Amino acid sequence: MKKGAVIAIIIILVIAIISIVGIGFLAINYINNKSASNKIITESGRSNNTNLDDKGMRIEDKKESPKDIKLIALLGIDNKSSENSPNTSNAIVIARVNTKTKIIDLVSINKDSFANIKENEYGKITNVYKYNNPELALKTINNYLDLEITDYIVISNEALVKIIDAINGIDIEITAQELQYFNAMLKAEGINNTISKEGTYTLNGNQVLAYSKIRYSSAENEGKPDRIEKILISALNKAQNSKITQLANLVKVLFPQIKTNIPITELLKYVPYAKSFRINKSIVWPYETKFYSEDITYVVPTNLEENVNKLHKEFFKEDNYNSSNKIKEYSKEIEEKTN
Repeated sequence: MKKGAVIAIIIILVIAIISIVGIGFLAINYINNKSASNKIITESGRSNNTNLDDKGMRIEDKKESPKDIKLIALLGIDNKSSENSPNTSNAIVIARVNTKTKIIDLVSINKDSFANIKENEYGKITNVYKYNNPELALKTINNYLDLEITDYIVISNEALVKIIDAINGIDIEITAQELQYFNAMLKAEGINNTISKEGTYTLNGNQVLAYSKIRYSSAENEGKPDRIEKILISALNKAQNSKITQLANLVKVLFPQIKTNIPITELLKYVPYAKSFRINKSIVWPYETKFYSEDITYVVPTNLEENVNKLHKEFFKEDNYNSSNKIKEYSKEIEEKTN
């Protein structure tokens, strides 16, 4: 059920946007392992290159102060059969939240990226949570991106069904192209209630899980990112139409499903301001990559230092950023190991 963690992240993000304002810096991840493309998401769910706030002002033209920026790491894990079994992280996302302009920007780290997981242990960054240690995972991420993130949220794929059901399902349009694949996934998940025609349906947690795992909607089109965006927007609309008291109760229901170092008291006190937050953009990182193969194939930054520099200046808007000595050394080490 590896894809479940990815979708669970989306739903947690939706609830967090509504519930956590100013502290809830969560994230989504829809990564196409073979390409990286930037995407702007508006409230309506349609891609748009014109980023305006409610007053018609361009978002990027607003001045911001470092004190207004909050960062959090979100890990979606594919938890194994026992508590002590190694976990893989199918989604690793950093959210940048501007608490003044109420804009959330998201960066997803390609899970196949070649990284130093622990000391001299290199591997895919999807293994960042293999030791079931969020602090160690956070250290790995900070070293890789030259950041100083202190807050994290971890969610397992098993939480997906509970999260969807906690908001009484979400409305999803099943297209004619998706119909046969959706029914096939329902059966694969042990769900006998298939549908006979295209249309909009209210799906429960198990059904959303099945829908999220559809890889193809036609022979030519993989289509998965579009489905994940549909889930995101539908859940966002559902949550934003909830009452404040319902949102507060929802946080209490969801909190046991996640592992975080952010106290629930912090989450709850921001609930009244929740509906002002908006998702601005989501990108996939590293920008420039190559493939490296040993027994398995890795995605490797063509130059880690240059990728990190671009990320800090373009995504984190740090015009005066200069690479740390640690990143310079890290970049050389990756180049030596993968050439």
